[in-house]
Amino acid sequence: MSASMKTISACVCQNVKRHLLKNYSSPQYVPSCTVVRASGIKRPGKGPVVNKPDFIRPAHGRKVKRLDGQFVHRGDVLVTQNGLNYYPGENVEIERTNRLVAMCDGTVMITTETLNPYQDSPLYAPVSQGTEIKRKFFHVYPIPLHGKFRLVNAV
Repeated sequence: MSASMKTISACVCQNVKRHLLKNYSSPQYVPSCTVVRASGIKRPGKGPVVNKPDFIRPAHGRKVKRLDGQFVHRGDVLVTQNGLNYYPGENVEIERTNRLVAMCDGTVMITTETLNPYQDSPLYAPVSQGTEIKRKFFHVYPIPLHGKFRLVNAV
């Protein structure tokens, strides 16, 4: 060890002994201080943490999954959302996590409609006073069945 390293390690050893003497009542419990040189691997340093005020947290996958005019199958997720940004319409059900899911095969249609809430809804009071609230609704229109049947036996 170099001379500067010995003086640094001696200072560290004295500081450790001083700390231990303060915290222990008798000096017999204070361990002897030995200096071990740590020749180790150089590890990459971690840079400073900067909290940027303009940083926008990602949406964590909460978004519209199917767009207007797309074909969906029964059980396909149309929207994942926090809160109710989009409302369920025809042939669309809402799950506990506010996901909108198609109830049948068909074509997606997104419309903007005037909200008509139930009486127990918190939006009922402003609507009853005359406020018009418009929201986006997701509808799934099923594929029309073709009426092509062939007569097998005539009675």
